[in-house]
Amino acid sequence: MFSALLVCADCGHNLHFHFNQGNPDIKYFNCSNYKGNRGTCTSTHYVRVDFLEQVVLGEIRRLTKFASQFEDEFVKAVIGHSQQAEATDRKLKEKELDGLFERIYEDNVSGKLSSYRSPVCRGGTRRSKRNWRRRSMGCGSSGSAFTITV
Repeated sequence: MFSALLVCADCGHNLHFHFNQGNPDIKYFNCSNYKGNRGTCTSTHYVRVDFLEQVVLGEIRRLTKFASQFEDEFVKAVIGHSQQAEATDRKLKEKELDGLFERIYEDNVSGKLSSYRSPVCRGGTRRSKRNWRRRSMGCGSSGSAFTITV
């Protein structure tokens, strides 16, 4: 459940899931870059799964209690976070589109792309960019990811 969400506070590598050979009920995560396992990290950052589940469950309970007591503030916070994530996603997409249009232009100038195929070279740069942005920004939703540093 926590795979790819846990990272080492010292070196930034992922924490990997393990279980105790003698007692398979003891499950834990430790640093994948731990020196004892031939890595360079000096700390194991050992965390048991049962403890992690208790902490996460406690935080979920705290958050749901806050959401039920202060519904309006909670909704504003969630909307604000999603709008911020969408704005970040939009900026990344615009940067990617700018790079793509630049490459199209360069390919046309170098002769790799004919003027017929390139909307940039037909004089429709701004219009084409606007249309591409509208189409690309309208589809898909931004998912949020988080990591837990141990």
